[in-house]
This record gives sequence, C-alpha cells and structure tokens, in this order.
Amino acid sequence: MCFSATASFTAGAALTVIGVASVASVKRRSDILFAAIPLLFGLQQLLEGVIWLSLQNTKLVSILSVAYLFVSHVVWPTVIPLSVFLMERVTWRRRVLGVCIGVGIVVSAYFLYYLFIEPVTAIIVDKCIAYVSQHFSRTFFLSPYTLATSLSCLFSRYRLVNLFGITTFIAGVITVWFYDQAFISVWCFFAAILSVIIFMQVRLEGKKSLR
Repeated sequence: MCFSATASFTAGAALTVIGVASVASVKRRSDILFAAIPLLFGLQQLLEGVIWLSLQNTKLVSILSVAYLFVSHVVWPTVIPLSVFLMERVTWRRRVLGVCIGVGIVVSAYFLYYLFIEPVTAIIVDKCIAYVSQHFSRTFFLSPYTLATSLSCLFSRYRLVNLFGITTFIAGVITVWFYDQAFISVWCFFAAILSVIIFMQVRLEGKKSLR
C-alpha cells in the first residue's frame, strides 16, 4: 500500500464530510463528542496532507509535525475514553471508563511535556511518513495509550463502539508488524478510516430516537 498527499487529502475530505454528518445526526448532547471523532480524524488527515507537501521545508514540517502529534498523542488518549464515558449510563461501566480517562490524561500530559522540550520532524520511510522523535515511537502502542484509545471502547454497552475499539487495536497490531518506523502515521490513517464505524453508531442511535 502506498501512502501520499493524495491519500491523506482524500481521506481527510471524506472523513470531514462524514464527521459533519455524524455531528448533525446527534440526538443527545452526551453523544456530541463521540460523534465528532470522525471530523477530528478528518482534520488530522488533512494536516498530514499538508505535511506531505511541505517536506522540503524543514522548519514548517517541524511545526506541522508538532501539531499532528498533538492530536495523535495528546488529544486522542483523553478525548476517546471521555467521549465513551459521556454516552454511558451504567454505573460500573462509567467507573471503569473513569479510570481509562485518568490514564488518558496522564498519557496526554506525558506527551505534551515532550512536545514542548523535544524537537520533532517528519521524513519519508518506505513511502510513508515517519515522525522522528525519541518519545514518539511505536513503543507507545504497548503502553497505557492503548488502554485509553482502543481498549476503553470495550467497556461501552454499544456493540459498534466495541467494534471500533477492537478494529483499531487490530489495526495497531498489524501496523506494528508491517510499518515499524512509520507506525504513528499509518495507525492513525487506519484508525481514521475505521472511525466510519462511529458514524454508523450515531446514525443508529438517531434512528432509534425517532421510533
């Protein structure tokens, strides 16, 4: 599979449209954050498309890489478990998800700290973008980051939310195996595409509310 600016812009544009439709389909305020995930993924992919086009500009790429990693490492670990928590009504599920949020906040704070003190840039490795930084490697997949971003979805009472968590986890495992150095970019790309499942969940709940 070959990734490029075209792939990023195409995925970003499609997901932005789907994200807007997802938010527009929300019938409960508690679902808004979860519904907005495809939109955020779309914007993240558009940002990476700009990174592809800016690879010859070292300073600009460094700034854009920080912005991209801010979303992937600071936003997602907190936003995903929080969005699932807000949709839940079952006490024990909310308690477990509360723990996941706490883990996510710690992970977000950890990466935010290193974004400020450590230089980051992007290079092409095997036709994919690899973000070069000591603390932003594939090893974070084997850390609490996974609990916050993928496994937290397994504690939702909604089957499609569970499916999103399972598929993003599997995508992460596959990415680790086949795209070692470009793990961050490739996993986020797959997770972005899989966020279409979120749109399906929001649409399903919207139809139920009309009955």
